[in-house]
Amino acid sequence: MNDLISKNDLYKKCESLHKRLVEGKITDKEAFRDLFNAVADAPPETDVKKVVHGHWIEDKYNYVYHYICSACGEADVHKNNYCRHCGATMEGKNE
Repeated sequence: MNDLISKNDLYKKCESLHKRLVEGKITDKEAFRDLFNAVADAPPETDVKKVVHGHWIEDKYNYVYHYICSACGEADVHKNNYCRHCGATMEGKNE
């Protein structure tokens, strides 16, 4: 995830270029080129969240099967590909 650039970092880069332009240290063309390169090199902003993995633990109570999420401990009557309580993807072993 080191390739991602924050809006704040990009804003600081723009401020720095503007300051250099105002001080006459670079031309308009150079400022545009540097800004273009900073934006082009930055990957698009994404909504990144940690992926949680778990597995279902089979539990029988009063002749009804329930499935317990190994990640959050919540029960569900359906054995889905993910836990509807915590969002963990269900992969691997089932007990």
